[in-house]
Amino acid sequence: MTDIDELLSIIENPTRRRILEYLTREPSYPLQLSKELGVSQQAVMKNLALMEQTGMLMSYPEESSMGPTRTVYVPNRQFTLMIDLHDNMFTARLISSGGKDEKETDISDTEKAVEQLKELDS
Repeated sequence: MTDIDELLSIIENPTRRRILEYLTREPSYPLQLSKELGVSQQAVMKNLALMEQTGMLMSYPEESSMGPTRTVYVPNRQFTLMIDLHDNMFTARLISSGGKDEKETDISDTEKAVEQLKELDS
């Protein structure tokens, strides 16, 4: 997953953000997440599946002394997302844990910048 839009669509959901926040502290399985976060197990499982499909999470089986094998989830990526929003400027940067920019999106008011350059040139 390297697309900023895809990442933003994942973390825009408050339940997914809460799940991610919990999983950064410790690996967990759906029932535990459901109890800890006060969210239905169905909602937790739906969001875990989506985040695993996009590569945000990974899962592994873990034996349980109290029943069947559990599927435990952990974050699969480490990154920093930086967004700068100022007059006539919008920049979004996704930086991997190694410090390398994965993608940068720069959306500026180019017409205004061109006008400012023309004024300087006159």
